[in-house]
Amino acid sequence: MQNIKYNPFEKIIIKKPVDRISYISNQCKDKVIIDIWCYDETSLIKKETSFWLHWMIMKHAKRVVWIDNSSKLPEEWITTWDNSIILKWDITTLDKNLLSGCDILIAWELIEHISNVGEFFWYIKTYASWKTLICSTPNATAIHNSLLALLKRESQHEDHVHIFSYKTLNTLCRRAWFEHREIMPYHVRFTEMILKASWLKKIILIWFQKIINFMEYLFPLTSWGLIVKIRI
Repeated sequence: MQNIKYNPFEKIIIKKPVDRISYISNQCKDKVIIDIWCYDETSLIKKETSFWLHWMIMKHAKRVVWIDNSSKLPEEWITTWDNSIILKWDITTLDKNLLSGCDILIAWELIEHISNVGEFFWYIKTYASWKTLICSTPNATAIHNSLLALLKRESQHEDHVHIFSYKTLNTLCRRAWFEHREIMPYHVRFTEMILKASWLKKIILIWFQKIINFMEYLFPLTSWGLIVKIRI
């Protein structure tokens, strides 16, 4: 991990963007996984497809425990597939024995929703030592929001209370004493919009996604989101 000086003119050494679903699901291969905040009603159109991250995690992992306390979580989801189960808990009520028995904790698109991310990191560090934590979150310097800002607009979910950059994520990790960490960008995917669109809009969205992905490849810090892989 680069030693960040927090000088605005320092060059950040960062990898080229990855595909979020492929990267995270491959990390889970033959592992015991705890997937935190598993229910996302906005992505249910992708359910049980290769575009649905939870599905791909389950297909690669040895076993998955999905955690969510949403009141919208369907009861039929509680017993899911052969190698997974959903528990209607949040991370603070999670059985500590589960934490000690897992290999990897996944928290994708979660930390931008919780008020105290530093407290969340300290909780994980305390009860899941010698494990791996993988988080993903939208990127504050993403090209799409930079372009929208020129039009006096912003793309943001109504439940988000934070937006993180490479350096702010690095700061959070330092304060939690996560010494072994890696931060990498991931590409935008307009999957939900493409699946819902008419054939003409699908073509436009697919080509627009390709253009944005090419820009993200050239300028990784403008990528849609960031993944943090932490050895706790």
